[in-house]
Amino acid sequence: MLDSLAEDPLAAARHSGGTAQCPSTYPVNINGVFLNAASSLLTLTQRTGPAVAPSDVLATTRQLFEQAVAVIARRHNFLRAPKLPGELWCMVWQDLPLADRLRVTHVCHDWRALCLTTPQIWRYIDYCFYRHEDNCKCMECGFQREASRPVRTNALLVSLALPRSMPLELDVFIGDKGRDHRENIFSSSDPVSYLSHLLRPHKHRIRTIRADIFSGSLLTNFLDELRDFPALTSLTATSAPDNRSSLGASLANELLSMPALERLSLTHGWAGSGCDQSFPAVKSLQATYGWSRSLRRLIEACPNVTFLDIAMSHYIGNGHERGSDELAACISAFPSVRVSGMTIGTAKQICFMGRPPADVEYAYVNDVDSDGLKLCWRGLDDIERFTCRTDGRTVRLRAHGTHGAAPARRTLTFPLGEDIVIFCPLGTLPSLAALRSVAVDWPVWGVVGDCMPVLPRLETLSFYFPLDRRLHDPPDIDDSDDPVGADRFPMLKVVTFRGGTPEWATVIPRSWWTRFLGTLELSSSVRLKYDGVILGDGDEDEDEEDSD
Repeated sequence: MLDSLAEDPLAAARHSGGTAQCPSTYPVNINGVFLNAASSLLTLTQRTGPAVAPSDVLATTRQLFEQAVAVIARRHNFLRAPKLPGELWCMVWQDLPLADRLRVTHVCHDWRALCLTTPQIWRYIDYCFYRHEDNCKCMECGFQREASRPVRTNALLVSLALPRSMPLELDVFIGDKGRDHRENIFSSSDPVSYLSHLLRPHKHRIRTIRADIFSGSLLTNFLDELRDFPALTSLTATSAPDNRSSLGASLANELLSMPALERLSLTHGWAGSGCDQSFPAVKSLQATYGWSRSLRRLIEACPNVTFLDIAMSHYIGNGHERGSDELAACISAFPSVRVSGMTIGTAKQICFMGRPPADVEYAYVNDVDSDGLKLCWRGLDDIERFTCRTDGRTVRLRAHGTHGAAPARRTLTFPLGEDIVIFCPLGTLPSLAALRSVAVDWPVWGVVGDCMPVLPRLETLSFYFPLDRRLHDPPDIDDSDDPVGADRFPMLKVVTFRGGTPEWATVIPRSWWTRFLGTLELSSSVRLKYDGVILGDGDEDEDEEDSD
């Protein structure tokens, strides 16, 4: 049927219900065409006599809309006015799902000719599969039990798209849309068998593979069937965070050949042991932590990794701590390591960072507590600098110190919610004796400033005020019954306030500024520096120079 639709664009428009969209720069008077259709529909609904049945209204609406699309297509084909360049349309179409890209070919003659004859558009293959719904009344489901309902795929669309991209490289996406999150719902390997059959003649062209599937074993079966991917440079796979079955799945049970693979990312699954692999070209590795031994084997299979990301799972395998010492020794050889997907619960399961590398980042998916902060600073001595930054979505705490005789750094990130999380991170540092510099973005000053401890060696304190942030009430840094006052920063020399640029400075009301400086309880010897910040008093703004 798709072949016939491709030959008749107007029939395709009728088949798709007229859902194809036209560009905003379309030279045809689209408003006039659809206003005529809307006027005809309004006449139908307002006619006197017996009430119009909803089915008649729907049928008339579809007919009028189909006619409008046909008029637009015909007028476009006869226009001689300048049109949007084909290169720009190709950039738009190549990011559409496969089904939508095929519908583009059915709008009009010009678009169809451009789309079908441009191989770059068809490099992006989206393979989707799902089971029939529980309430499906089709003939196939009538003879099947609920647990074995037939699987629907878009294999036909993939088969039509693959020849059009010859001989270019392919970017493949695998996803189970409309999935029911029950274990083993896709115990059958039929979906990936269809895909592997289609891609086998083209596997030498596959450049990237992205998979978002509930059942991790499906990716395992797919890789086992093809095995050889000579041009593959990136393999990314993820599953549902609450799926135990994917955690135990292995990446492959057969020896894979991926000589060009540079990026391997596995999250929420594929943490089980399988066949020993070798990926010599991998530079970036993100692997799920389920068991220490299997993670160590995967890391050792990628000897040239320069960036390692250990993705924590909601479920950690039983006996995961066995082999943790060997894993810790393996991880300590990396200059930089990131531990992502952390929660308050999974932080307690980390037993593989006994000897952390010099640069470690802990990325939380939700709030963090004081125990998580203490874990973050593990292995960090003589902390000299501390920063608290935000990009509006994420808070980043970072401490610079030493580990032995070498410089070391620890970073902790977590989402920025509507309410500022208060947990006094400076109070969780192993030592404050060497801390000399603190820099904070104003939107997250409440994270650091509330109940701030005494900083005996602090020399510089810096604030950054973004242009587009509201100035909420400053936090009280002294919330104890015995106020510390100016003795909180006995060695403080300079407080710097940074904002925008000289052309676009951050304006701060003087009344608020006075309250804010009052909360800091600074001594008179502290020097204040302003950079891109203007203090406003009513309608009068004036630049503030450095003052003592």
